Parts: sequence; structure tokens; C-alpha cells
Amino acid sequence: MNKKFENVKQELEDKLSYYGELELHKEHSLNDLFAYYIDLNIIPGHLDINIIDVHMKTDGSLMLEKREVGFCIEELAELQKVLSIFYGSPFSLHIDPVEDLEPKYLIHIPPIHLNTLEELKAHIHALKRLLTKVSKALKD
Repeated sequence: MNKKFENVKQELEDKLSYYGELELHKEHSLNDLFAYYIDLNIIPGHLDINIIDVHMKTDGSLMLEKREVGFCIEELAELQKVLSIFYGSPFSLHIDPVEDLEPKYLIHIPPIHLNTLEELKAHIHALKRLLTKVSKALKD
């Protein structure tokens, strides 16, 4: 890797590590330069709420999502709480039914494309705040 590339990677890692434990998921795939998992540490050891994905694309753009590790909702009241928490936010929710004897739904957040590191930081901050609210609502 050249020096400029290494500097961009280091800056991205420095900024992202502020939000939690950072793990390089993949490096140099077809459209991604880097893909990271960030453990937001909202509920220690609870990866389905904690983990978000950040991608740096070859065109320099950034992407934030919660696709690989979603979280599961079992009750209609819980689903309504999650929808009300995310209502009006910049995030969409993708809800997939899970085949089981009891109704369950897996919630993912589809990719949001961002242009700057500052936009990414603002969105991560907002998503962490929303996921913290979700974790508290699901405990009640």
C-alpha cells in the first residue's frame, strides 16, 4: 500500500475507534477498500445490538449499515417500540420474518452512503443513540 492510502486507513481507524472496539473485517474487496465491524458496546457481550458495519469504498465514499448482524424482535409491542424509536431518523429498517413457531422478526439497517468522515461520525453517533434506546426499550 502506498503512503497516502495508509494515511487514509489510519485516519479512518482513529476516528472509528472512538465509538468502540474496531475490527477490520475485510480489506481490498471488489468495491471496498476496507470494511470494519464496530462494537458500540451498548450491552456488553450482546453482539446483535452492538455491532455495526462501516465500509470505505474505492471512490472514497463511506457506507454505514447494520446488515451482517441484525437484532431480533419477538413481540408486536417490541416491534412498535423499535419503529417509534427510528421514526424520523435518517435510518431505514429492513424487517425479515424468521421462520419459527413463534413470530420473530430480524431487523437490519440497510446501507447509508456518506461522503465525508464527519458525516459518518455524525451518523454513527446517532445510530448508537438509537440502538441504546432500543436496548433499553427491549429490557422493559
